[in-house]
Amino acid sequence: YLNTTDKKLSQLLNQHIDITFYSYINFFRLEEFKRRLQSNDFKDITIEGIANDCGFKSKASFYRLFKKETGLSPSEYLKSLKIDV
Repeated sequence: YLNTTDKKLSQLLNQHIDITFYSYINFFRLEEFKRRLQSNDFKDITIEGIANDCGFKSKASFYRLFKKETGLSPSEYLKSLKIDV
């Protein structure tokens, strides 16, 4: 849609907002994952299933990115949501 390559887009994002294309995409994937965890529509789907639906194809990289972003594992994050409710 943008008539550019992912490499060029990554370069522009890095230059102007100090983030790579894939980091930018993963930010939105993680936000969608967290939104879905809080929704009753997804209560019967596993953490890995939701992560996969959000675009994460590797369980290991998803867990690593999630822990880096939140300081919690996905299951710890889910438990914290239940405590707060």
